[in-house]
Amino acid sequence: MARFKIYKDKSGYYRFLFKPNNQLITLTSEPYTSMMGCLKKLHFFKKHAFNDRYFVRQKAECGSPYFTFETLSDGELLATSETYLTFASMENALNMVKKTAKRAIIDDLVYAL
Repeated sequence: MARFKIYKDKSGYYRFLFKPNNQLITLTSEPYTSMMGCLKKLHFFKKHAFNDRYFVRQKAECGSPYFTFETLSDGELLATSETYLTFASMENALNMVKKTAKRAIIDDLVYAL
């Protein structure tokens, strides 16, 4: 089952990550200073993740494709995917996110790194 997890990074910021198949981390959010700020952005992501217009396909300096999730109003970056070996594997991961995010459960424990 797809799952969101919230964690506190080494700098003390809150982030969420998404596992569409409960195994591999597909994307990680930007850092937020509060748990409430992180949850607010997580819920925004869940609500809009089915809509392809929020996703931007990118290419890393090494040439590996990845995607980001950004707001439409001001282009605020909310989350960034892992990098992929091929464009096709990135698209497969992106489609999995779009299909599973809305119904994914939110793990209510906060993990620390």
